[in-house]
Amino acid sequence: MVLSLIMSLSNWAKAEMIVNIALPEKPKRPLKQQNTIQGKLTELAKREGEVYRTAFEKEKELTDRAMKLAEFGKPKSNWELQELLGLTAFVFGLLAGK
Repeated sequence: MVLSLIMSLSNWAKAEMIVNIALPEKPKRPLKQQNTIQGKLTELAKREGEVYRTAFEKEKELTDRAMKLAEFGKPKSNWELQELLGLTAFVFGLLAGK
């Protein structure tokens, strides 16, 4: 339960939690330093999102290529040939019966 709670926290909350564990009686940070840390965490979150988006696009491209290759390598149906042979056999059967 604790692990799921930690997993659901934002990056900022996780960083604060780590700092609280490491320095239980932390000194008050200057606002500028806190803003710098928040900016870096925001930048990391953006990069993470970009990485996931890029990975998804590449995975989608690979999946599309695999589907095209699977369709290209798939054996074709011989229904047309079977119909033509059946019609030919029927016509020869009619001619031979007369």
